[in-house]
Amino acid sequence: MLTAARLREVLIYDPDNGSFIWRDSLGGPSVKGKPAGRPVAWGPKYPDRFYVRIGIDRRRYYAQVLAYLWMTGEMPTHEVDHRDGDGANNRWCNLRAATRAQNGRNRSGLARHNSSGFAGVCFHHGARRWRAYLTIDHKQIHLGLFDTPEEAAKARDAAAMIHHGQFAMQNSCEVAA
Repeated sequence: MLTAARLREVLIYDPDNGSFIWRDSLGGPSVKGKPAGRPVAWGPKYPDRFYVRIGIDRRRYYAQVLAYLWMTGEMPTHEVDHRDGDGANNRWCNLRAATRAQNGRNRSGLARHNSSGFAGVCFHHGARRWRAYLTIDHKQIHLGLFDTPEEAAKARDAAAMIHHGQFAMQNSCEVAA
């Protein structure tokens, strides 16, 4: 198991910009003074989104886990969440410990079939209005029908803050006043 002491022997972490630099050359891609890590795609559904992965002592670690270990001295007990949803942004102010459920609540991105442009908002064809909804414990909760998608997004974001707190993913528009 990697320790904070061993991590600090081989890497330098800059919490302000989230980068890791090799302290020493260990062989292979690790060259003293050069950036550590390589981008790894989230998966086939998200080919344009990346995490950074770094190999130390024949094991690979995600950079957010190493940042957490560097800053706290302990391996995270759960997951390390990126507040802004950008898996490559490993600045310390952007990272926080989270359970898997919390980490999933602020997932960025919209479903491919989303036509409203907002998370938790869809067009209700029967009512000819915009429907707001929020998923809580794998159940979709209806929040109401609205005249515009922006109004529905505002209602969805307010409900997300109540139910998901600091892990609530907010829509990109300025709906919270």
